[in-house]
Amino acid sequence: AVDEYDNRINQATKYENGDKLNGGTNYLLPTSVPMAALSGKALRFEFMFTSETGSFAFSLLQYSPWTALTNVVTITKTESGFTVTDNGTNKPCGRIVDAGNGWYAWEINAVDFPCAGAATAQVFDLVVPRNTVVGTLYLNWNSFAIVDAYSK
Repeated sequence: AVDEYDNRINQATKYENGDKLNGGTNYLLPTSVPMAALSGKALRFEFMFTSETGSFAFSLLQYSPWTALTNVVTITKTESGFTVTDNGTNKPCGRIVDAGNGWYAWEINAVDFPCAGAATAQVFDLVVPRNTVVGTLYLNWNSFAIVDAYSK
């Protein structure tokens, strides 16, 4: 039997040092997520670093009309763990959880989207790559999911 780790690796996109997420182009979700469906929930996606340290950055938006849900979110892997910040507020933005077999997930409660525009957004459907990847990253674009909100 093929284990879960192999399936996730096969579904993921590999990025090396200096690469841009999605080749530098915006990633449009195959299916838009209505903001109403996110009410009282959290958004999640999975990634894995195979390097000791690393980082990647992105923004979440509604495509049309352009509405920001986050500013630039940077996920950084250090030797002591992960940090995740939003450059608009410079505060922690969401959380990182262990997803097993070397994978991690970024989760953010919908109520915690840092941009004011998120309150009037209709859908979430776009991931905008920011900066370049540091280290070696696997990102599973298919792992975007609505999950139960977490308590802080």
